[in-house]
Amino acid sequence: MRHQHRPPPQARVTFGRVWLDGVYVRISTIRPSSRRSFVRIPGMGVSATYFERLAAHLSEHRPVHSLDLPGLGGVPHPDQRMTISQYADLVERAIATLGLDDPIVVAHSMGTEIAADLAARRPDLTQPDTDRTRGERFERTVPRQA
Repeated sequence: MRHQHRPPPQARVTFGRVWLDGVYVRISTIRPSSRRSFVRIPGMGVSATYFERLAAHLSEHRPVHSLDLPGLGGVPHPDQRMTISQYADLVERAIATLGLDDPIVVAHSMGTEIAADLAARRPDLTQPDTDRTRGERFERTVPRQA
């Protein structure tokens, strides 16, 4: 029998939106609290639900905030193409709105580029944990991947 990770029964998922310059990011939160939290940034072409099992597993340890960016995961496409820096601006706004001082940023694919941009401008954030598909295996730090 295949083991499935699901949010603990006492966990509840809440949804919110954070707006910046006419676009928004949708945030799905499991176990909201003031504790240090995970922030999940998905890659191109996937939604926060793609990582639902990972989020459920992570939520056993800390709160999880999974993001759906403009043009992804059913969030409307912006009127104009967004740059990685503009996505990072939106993620930074989401982190500030959530009141997170030191989140653990977990990213995948294009999300790693967004996390690297965010980490370069916000050294107060912890090193993102990326899947490294965009960087070389030996490039273990964000500045070296960027």
